[in-house]
Amino acid sequence: MTLTSSLRSPSLTVYNALMVKAVDLTGQTFGRLTVEERAPNRYGHAYWTCTCTCGATTTAQGTGLLGGKHKSCGCLKRERITAQATKHGGKPQTGATPTYTSWANMLRRCENPDNPRYPGWGGRGITVCERWHDFAAFREDMGERPPRMTLERKDNNGPYDADNCMWAPSVVQARNKRSAKLTPEVILRIRDLAEAGGGVKEIAAATGVDRHSVGTVMATIAVLS
Repeated sequence: MTLTSSLRSPSLTVYNALMVKAVDLTGQTFGRLTVEERAPNRYGHAYWTCTCTCGATTTAQGTGLLGGKHKSCGCLKRERITAQATKHGGKPQTGATPTYTSWANMLRRCENPDNPRYPGWGGRGITVCERWHDFAAFREDMGERPPRMTLERKDNNGPYDADNCMWAPSVVQARNKRSAKLTPEVILRIRDLAEAGGGVKEIAAATGVDRHSVGTVMATIAVLS
């Protein structure tokens, strides 16, 4: 079957037909990575099995290798993060600070295909802004992570950047995963209504959130204020 006939066949997508002419990267070296063989496609993209100079084996997207995005199994980035965090006081000898942990976990789930949480973040297009690849810049924008708070995006389909992120109470974020009602915007509205003197019943009616969740948010905000 020719490429032209393949493109006309309803049994093959244009993407699969074009993959016939995919560049074979086997044996090529990109940074610390040497391509060993083709790996199964992920998320509609061609992936390759690579060996890193540190001895680890990893998979990387072909366009990422060719574009210079993937240069190691992750060891190069870890080395840079450790050096950077130590320089800026983010990772003292006693261990990572809460702010550093949130920052590092954000990068792992968005940019490391081998991370178990990658499919739900980087795998579906969630990105980290270029500025936030610098820990010092992230901390400058967000401040230190308050107790019992986690990094939350206001728009669940948007990127990690200063305009779309906030520190949210852990209990609220946990409920957010079970119910779409408690968005960051709704949480802020509950706070504003509570500060204006509203009670649980009135706030629940105004926001459409159940009373128990409203009470939990108000109690958490009171503890943190």
